[in-house]
Amino acid sequence: MIAAQLLPAAARRPRSRFSQAPVTALATVVAFLACALVWAAPGASAEPPSNLQQQLTDSAGVLGGDTSEVESRLAELRSSDQIQLWVTFVDTLDGIPVEQWTQQTRELSDLGASDALLVVAVDEGRYWFEFDDPEASPTADQLTAQEIADRDIEPRLATGDWAGAVTGAADGLERQGSGSEISPFAILAIIVVIIALVAAVVLFARRRRATRTARQAEDARDIPGDDTARMSALPVEVLDARARSGLADADQSVDASTDALETAAGEFGELRTRPFRSALDSARAEVAAAHALVQRLDDDIPETPDQRKAMLLEVAARAERAERGLEGQATAFAEMRDLLINGAASVDTLTRRAVSLRARLPEAEKTMADLRERFPSAVLSSISDNLSLAGELLDAAEGETVRARAALARPVGEQGEAVDAITSAEGELSRAEKLVNGVEHAADDIATARRDLDPLIEEVEEELTMASRLLASTDVSDTSSQTLTQVAAAAREAVDAARRDGQTDPLGTFSHLIDVDRDLDEALAAAGHEAEAANRARAARRAAITRAAGAVREADDFIGSRSYVIGQAARTRLAAAKSSLATAEGTVGPAAFPAAERALNLAREALRLAQSDASRPQYSGGYGGYGGRGGPYGRGGRRGSSTGAMVGGMVAGALIQGMLRGGGGGFGSARGFGGGGLGGGFGGGFGGGGGGFGGGGAGGRF
Repeated sequence: MIAAQLLPAAARRPRSRFSQAPVTALATVVAFLACALVWAAPGASAEPPSNLQQQLTDSAGVLGGDTSEVESRLAELRSSDQIQLWVTFVDTLDGIPVEQWTQQTRELSDLGASDALLVVAVDEGRYWFEFDDPEASPTADQLTAQEIADRDIEPRLATGDWAGAVTGAADGLERQGSGSEISPFAILAIIVVIIALVAAVVLFARRRRATRTARQAEDARDIPGDDTARMSALPVEVLDARARSGLADADQSVDASTDALETAAGEFGELRTRPFRSALDSARAEVAAAHALVQRLDDDIPETPDQRKAMLLEVAARAERAERGLEGQATAFAEMRDLLINGAASVDTLTRRAVSLRARLPEAEKTMADLRERFPSAVLSSISDNLSLAGELLDAAEGETVRARAALARPVGEQGEAVDAITSAEGELSRAEKLVNGVEHAADDIATARRDLDPLIEEVEEELTMASRLLASTDVSDTSSQTLTQVAAAAREAVDAARRDGQTDPLGTFSHLIDVDRDLDEALAAAGHEAEAANRARAARRAAITRAAGAVREADDFIGSRSYVIGQAARTRLAAAKSSLATAEGTVGPAAFPAAERALNLAREALRLAQSDASRPQYSGGYGGYGGRGGPYGRGGRRGSSTGAMVGGMVAGALIQGMLRGGGGGFGSARGFGGGGLGGGFGGGFGGGGGGFGGGGAGGRF
C-alpha cells in the first residue's frame, strides 16, 4: 500500500489566523482559554466504519455549497460507466488505519464489483481510494489506481479542494473505463494465431525430436543387441527404435533363411542341413518371444519406465541372438555352395597336392633314418610313426578326391556328396602334410624345443594365475567359466608333463604345451572380454548414477534456495527423482540404468518447473486463485475486457497439454482464476488460463 503523507496546514480544515503579540499577559490569557476549551468543548467527531446509506456522506462538512455539484458528477459517472463512486468525508477514523477503515466500510456497505470507494479523514490528512473489478486485466497504456490517486485525487486534497478531489476521482474512473474493449473477432483472431503458433512450435519440436531419435537409433545399430551395458545407456526413445529395428531385421532374416534352408536341403541333403534347421528353429523362437514383448509394450496396459526399458532390452537381445545364430549357419552354407561351384578346381588342386606329398615321402624316410642315428629313441617318440600315418592319410585323401569327382559329374541338385568328399580330402591331406613336415624339420624343432621349453612353461604358469583370478571373480559367465576351468586343468597337466618329460621328449612336450597354451589364450581372451565388459558396465553405472545425482543435487539446491516461490509440481518431481536415485544406487549391474535415467529425467523436469516458478514476476500473484481485495486499478490492474486473455490462455493451455502430452485435459489449471497480491496475473501461463485480477487500492497522506 502507498505510504501516507501528512496533510499540509493549508489543506486541512480552515482555521483563524492570529497575529502574534509580545505581551505576556495576552499569552497567559490565551493559554488559559485554550485549557478551558480543551476541558469544556468536545473533540472532533471520530466515526467508526459504518454502512453507507448514500453515495456521498459529508460528516466533516467540508463540501458546503459544492454538494449538489458533486452529487451530479457521481450520478453522471453511474449513468455513463455503470460505476458507483461512494465518497465519505469524516473528521477522524477513530484510530483505525485508513486502509482498514475503508475495507471495513466496504464490507459493511456490501459494495459490489463495480463500486469505488473514496474515504477522506480531513483532520488526519489521510485518504484511501479503492475499486474492485474482477473483469479487469492489466494493460500498460491505461491508468492504475495509484495513478488516479496521484493525478486526480491527492493534488486536490492537498489544496483543500474537496469537491475537486471527488470529481477528479470520477474523471479518472471515466478515463479508465473508456479503454477500448477487445472485440469478439479480435479475440477469435488472437486465439487462432496462438493456436497456429503453438501448433507450429509443437510440430517443429516433434519433427526435430523424431529426426534426432532416428539418427541416434541408426548410430545405435553398431551396438550389439545383447550388449546390455551399452544398450542401457541409450535414451528410452532411441532404445525403442533400436530394439524394433533389430527385431524387424531378425524377422527378415528368418524369412530369408527359411527359403535358403529349402534350397540348401535340396543341394546338400537333410543330414548336412540339420544344423541349419536347428539354428532356424531357435531363431524363430527368439523372434516370437520378442514379438510377444512388443505386443505387451503396445497394448493398453501401461508399463512403468523401468519395466518398459527392461522389456526393450530383452527384445534387442533376443533379436541379436536370432540373427547371430542364422548368420553362422548362413556363412557355413555359403562356403559349401562356393565349394560346389568351384568343386572341379578344388578336386584338381587336391590331386596336385597329393601327388606332391607322395613324391616327398622317400626323402622323408632318409631324414628319419638320420634322426634315429643322432637322437635317442625317446627324443623321437613323438614323430617315430609320422611317415606311416602320413601314407595312410594320403591314401584316404586320394580316395576322397575320386569320390568327389564322381559326385560332381552328377546333375545339379545331386552333387551334395562332393562337399563331404572334398572336405574330407582337404583334412586328410593337411594332416599328412603336417606329419611329413614334422619329420623334415625335426632337428630344428628339437633344438627350438630344448631352448624355449622353460620360457613357455613360465608363460603358461602366468596365464594360469590370470585364469585363477578370473575364475574367482563374478564377472565371467558360467559358460566361459566352465571352459576356462577345463582348459586351465589341461594346461596344468601339460606343464607337469613338460617339467617331467622335457629332457627326454622335448619335441612332444613342447608341441603339446604350445597347443595347450593356444587353447588357454583363447579361453582367457573370452573370459577377459566378459570381465572387461563388466568393468565397463560398472563404470557406466557409476557414471549414470553420478550424472543423475548431480542433476538431483542441482534441482534440490535450486528449489531449496527459492522454496518460497516453488510450487508443488517441481517438489513432487524432485521427490520422485530422489527415490529413483536411491533405487539406482541400491541396484547392482545393468538393472540400475533405468532407475538412474529416470532420476536424471525427473530431476531435470523438477529443475525446469522450478525455474519456471521462479521466473514469474514477484508480485504476479503466484499460481493464481488468490485474488486480493480492491480493484484492478491498484498496482497493475486496469479496466477493460479480460475475456480475450482468459479464453486465449484457456484454449492455448489445453492445446499445448494435448499436443505435448498426447492427451486431452480440461481448460485451465486446478488453481483456477484470480491473481493475488498487487494486481494479480495470469494464473500459471497458458496451462492455467487467464487469471482474473484481485482488487487494488491506493492512498496515503495528503
